Amino acid sequence: MRKSMNCYFRLAIPAALLFAASLLFAGEPPAPKRAPRTYWVGSVVVVDRNAQTLTAGINGKIHLFKIGPNVSLVNKDKAITLTDLVAGQKITLTFIQTPADGLVLETIAVVQQEAEKESRSRASTNSPPAWRTYDQIPSVSPYQ
Repeated sequence: MRKSMNCYFRLAIPAALLFAASLLFAGEPPAPKRAPRTYWVGSVVVVDRNAQTLTAGINGKIHLFKIGPNVSLVNKDKAITLTDLVAGQKITLTFIQTPADGLVLETIAVVQQEAEKESRSRASTNSPPAWRTYDQIPSVSPYQ
């Protein structure tokens, strides 16, 4: 009996040391996984500021979204309000997948359209126009 107890004791010490070492070197627990996101691109159809709703056209269908207090509205990384949205603006809607509620609207971001980018870049160069009128073209005669 004493012999078997000694055998268990010899096995318990290394097991305890391995367990203690695993606790010391475990480090930080893994970061929680980020909830999966879904992105939809569409355009603003109607904004009802009183009811706090947004109607958007996405892939040829009309969708109505209730804008809750946790929904952030952004334009060029700046926070905006529902009053800043205008019908016809291109937007990106970001949704979070939650186990309890399904898809939950997280962010509405205004997409800057290419025409706006181009007109702003042209206005910022301050260069003269590339065209000329007819009377500014020098006349060259082959019979001089």
